[in-house]
Amino acid sequence: MKLRLGILGPEDSIGRIKEFAEQMNEFEIAYFPYEHASESAGLIEGNEKEIDHWFLSGPALYRYLIRNELLNADNTSYPDLYGASLMGTIVEAITTLDKPIRRVSLDTIRVSELESVKTDFNLSNLEFHLYQGEEFLPATEVIEYHESLYREGKIDAVLTCIKTVYLSMKDKGIPCFRVIPSRLGIELELRFVKEHAQAIWYRKSSLGIVGVEVGTSDEQQNNQFYSYKLKQQMLDLKRLMLDYSEKVQGSFVEVGDALYFIYTTRGELELKLNEYNPSQVVQNLKEQSGLNLQMGIGYGMTAWEAEQNVRHALHLSGDHENQTVVLVNEEKEITLLQNEERLSYQQRLSGSVWEEKLKDAKISPSVISKIASYYKYYEKDFVTANEIAQWLKSTDRNARRILAELERLKLATIKGEEQVGRGRPRKVYELNI
Repeated sequence: MKLRLGILGPEDSIGRIKEFAEQMNEFEIAYFPYEHASESAGLIEGNEKEIDHWFLSGPALYRYLIRNELLNADNTSYPDLYGASLMGTIVEAITTLDKPIRRVSLDTIRVSELESVKTDFNLSNLEFHLYQGEEFLPATEVIEYHESLYREGKIDAVLTCIKTVYLSMKDKGIPCFRVIPSRLGIELELRFVKEHAQAIWYRKSSLGIVGVEVGTSDEQQNNQFYSYKLKQQMLDLKRLMLDYSEKVQGSFVEVGDALYFIYTTRGELELKLNEYNPSQVVQNLKEQSGLNLQMGIGYGMTAWEAEQNVRHALHLSGDHENQTVVLVNEEKEITLLQNEERLSYQQRLSGSVWEEKLKDAKISPSVISKIASYYKYYEKDFVTANEIAQWLKSTDRNARRILAELERLKLATIKGEEQVGRGRPRKVYELNI
């Protein structure tokens, strides 16, 4: 299966990228040239589902489209413009202009990237004035920045990564040179796109299992488990799960008297999770069957691994609210799916830094990861034991114990207290995780 690659940018940049892209048989290519960057939104609209990956002409266009949520960073890339690309433009400027060049202005390149080039190519004698704004398109402010520096005599030439800026400087008679992707940069980025696509296809073809487990009360187990009513409810559930199995292109299997699996692929499940809200699926199964049940999802490279993960997900589902669906993937990352919320945390915290910090910890890495995920999800600056208790579905006393342990491990710092009602004031913590 070929990757559908959309190449978006000015026509001259597309022509340069086309030379290498068409040499790769793994791509099915569509070209989207424009005169002005503002036209890019119209070119993307209506083609999102037709393109697997967008290859852009440069970082300015990338940041503009990502910031305006016109494209997703996961399936969008561009060739770097620093390194050989920038150095080639500097050489062009030095050899083209009659007068010596000691001072230049530059846009789009980040400070860290520029410092890397200056170090690698020993450019300490060349003074750079770097435009550090985040807004590159429209390019009005960038044009004003370069022009004002030249008119004030602070620079000898302009280096720009933006075609609009380049044309404007030329019209104004200001020495300007355009930074374009190097051949090596284009080729390396296209190879990365190809390898990344292959990795995604491989991941999507891994196994995914949806598990549904029916919870029965003591009374049902003792008196009614084999009653006609319960059997009718189980038959209703099977019918509903067969319908869902068809939607996810899966195979429905009854594992036990109250346990059902749907075997499918990770790619099919990820697609349908966006189309069918898992919490709503659980709610519909409950309402239409009249049974108390929980759902879990497991991914794995083998059937055994996927089954272990779905069983673990079902076990964890019992610790959460009724409509929370738990997903466990190959890396043992746990994701809680509830309505529109999606929260992920790790059961394992790897790396030498974490191993050193947690070597004598009295709380598990999964608890720390779960707290960190909630802390980031709710964009908290500070947290109290009461909030930790709500996140972990535990008591305030247990939450205070966890925070005290995090403080001992230097993963939390007391920042003050807050008074709520007539009781003792609550300690307020900042987390360093």
